[in-house]
Amino acid sequence: MSGQKNDGTSAVIMGMIPGGFGGMCCCVVGHPIDVVKVRMQVQVKTAPIMTLQGTGAVASANGRTTTVGMLRDIFVQDGIRGLYRGLQAPLLVTPFTFAVLFWSFENAKVLVCGNNYRTPDYKPTITEIIAAGALAGIPAAAILAPSERIKCLMQVQTKSSLQNSNNSSMTKCAQALYQEGGIRSIFKGSVFTLLRDIPGNAAYFGMYEFTRRTICDIYGLSTNDLSPLATLMAGGSAGMMNWIVVMPADVLKSRLQTAPEGTYKGLSDVYHQLIREQGYAGLYRGLMPSLLRSFPANAACLLGVEVMRKTMSFMNL
Repeated sequence: MSGQKNDGTSAVIMGMIPGGFGGMCCCVVGHPIDVVKVRMQVQVKTAPIMTLQGTGAVASANGRTTTVGMLRDIFVQDGIRGLYRGLQAPLLVTPFTFAVLFWSFENAKVLVCGNNYRTPDYKPTITEIIAAGALAGIPAAAILAPSERIKCLMQVQTKSSLQNSNNSSMTKCAQALYQEGGIRSIFKGSVFTLLRDIPGNAAYFGMYEFTRRTICDIYGLSTNDLSPLATLMAGGSAGMMNWIVVMPADVLKSRLQTAPEGTYKGLSDVYHQLIREQGYAGLYRGLMPSLLRSFPANAACLLGVEVMRKTMSFMNL
């Protein structure tokens, strides 16, 4: 991250505003591949995908399981809108979530590093960065969980199923979920979201800082002198490491959140049914589109964060 030190107000300004802008960049760049990833994760032969009030949805009408094949199917069936189906929920929530995430990360560094972090020349170790990232994932997961539930349900819809579905908009989907099972239904899968985001953010921030410092050591630079290309490389690497770590929890989350009520008896049942149907390889179903998405999306996100921070520093905000 930048060389800014945390003094309360600075943590809010230099964490939340750049984080929110970065989250918006991440959403816009990465959403089409995220649609493919979710459809791949829930495309199974033996279990239906959840639809509200009995309407049908399919992961891919032609049953394709490759990233390119699914992208083609979605575009042919639904056009460009299909590739951005479900964007409304994350676009409303993700910038705020990333704002909270980066603000939490700045404050977590103070907690992890103690008074050392307030000294001008102190640079947190990679281990301290990883620990702060894990702590920062807790409040972010709590905010992200309901939008993840709505996003996943909308992403597995096709154009034809949307015509008769209560999942046709974020608001309708949320209302239908609440009518069906109350607030508990909206937050279904929150435990898996938490299990995903704590280790995921530890890997994310750790890899980002490790890559930046490695580039600096190779070229004899300071982190403030890194080029946009170097920041893009560090951000993309961080995103890929995040998904390698979190994919099993994300697969289980997607299956639970899109399954009809009563399909699973509990969290462990989601895992056991997946292993029985697909083997351990099923835990990494959708990894390829996630990696394809994560590099450009997180490169855009963290470049956006750094550009916004430098702009705010230049303006003395």
